[in-house]
Amino acid sequence: MMDYAGGFFGLELEPVDNFPYEESACCAWVSSGRAALECLLRSMPRPARAWVPRFTCDTVLQPLRRLGIPVRRYELGEAWQPLLPEPARGDELLLLSNYFGLTGAAVEAAAAAHPGPCVVDATTALYYTPPAHLPAFYSLRKFAGVPDGGVARAPFPLSLPAEEDRSAARAFSLLQRIEEGAEAALPASERAEAELSAAPRRMSPLTRALVRSIDWQRIAAARLRNYAELQARLGPLNHWALPAAAPSAPFCYPLVSGIPGLRDELVEAGLALPLFWPEVIRDTTPAAPANILARRLLPLPLDQRYTAAEILRRMQID
Repeated sequence: MMDYAGGFFGLELEPVDNFPYEESACCAWVSSGRAALECLLRSMPRPARAWVPRFTCDTVLQPLRRLGIPVRRYELGEAWQPLLPEPARGDELLLLSNYFGLTGAAVEAAAAAHPGPCVVDATTALYYTPPAHLPAFYSLRKFAGVPDGGVARAPFPLSLPAEEDRSAARAFSLLQRIEEGAEAALPASERAEAELSAAPRRMSPLTRALVRSIDWQRIAAARLRNYAELQARLGPLNHWALPAAAPSAPFCYPLVSGIPGLRDELVEAGLALPLFWPEVIRDTTPAAPANILARRLLPLPLDQRYTAAEILRRMQID
C-alpha cells in the first residue's frame, strides 16, 4: 500500500519514548496482556499443569485453555503467599500475581521457594520489574489511554505472533469518551474488550505510536503521589495494612472495608469501582475469606487524571 506524502493529516503524536520496557528479542509488544502470557507460554517448555491464584480474572485462563495446559487454582494467605493444596513439582508452572503493584515482595518469595518455572502476572503492576530470571506479562490499558496492548518480558528469546494487530476501530471508545463522556463510551469500550479474546497478534502501529507518545514517567509520579496521600488519610480505616509508600507505581488504592453499602455510596458519589474477581464471588460461599475480600475490596482510582484531594472530596473526607 502506497504511503503518499502530503494529503490529509492524521493524529500528531509527539514521541516521548520513556515507556519502561523497550522491544527486544526478550521483550515483545503484543495485542493484550493475555496475548503476552500466551507469547511466554509458547516460548517455554510445556508444563504438566499450571497453578493459578484464586484471585485471577478468567481472561488470564484463556491462553492456558487455548494451549491445553491443565489448570489448578490455589488460595492466598494473609501475606499474599500461595497456599498450594499439595506439594508443587518441578514440571508445574506457578503463576504469581503482583496485585496492584503492591505485592511484589510476596511474588519474589514464592518464586524463590517454587521448584519449577514461574510467570509473574503484572497486568495491574505495570511499573513492577521482577528479578531478571522471572518472566512477566503486562497490560497497558489499565494505566493509560490506549485501545489495547500488552508486553511480555523473559530471560529467553520470545516467539512473536505471526500477525500484526489493527486498532483503529477499537480506539473509537477513546475518542467517544472525549466528546460524550465515559458513560456514553462504555458500550464501545466493552466491545473493544471482547475483541481482545482473539488469537495473539503483534502490537498495532496505532497503539505502538500512542505508547511512544505517552509520558510514562509522569504517570508513575502522579500515581505514587496520589497513593501516598490516600494512604495517609485512609490507612487507619483500611483492613489491608498497606505501606506508606508504594513499592511501584500502583494501579489503584485498594481500600478493604466492612462498611455495608459503602460501594454503592461511593459509586453514587461518582467513583467508578469495578468489582474485581466476580468469579470468586460466584464460585465460593459468602462466608469464605476469598469471597469476603472480593466483595469488600474497593479499588479507588488514583491515576494521573486526578489528585488525591479530588478522590477524597468525592468520598466526603476533608
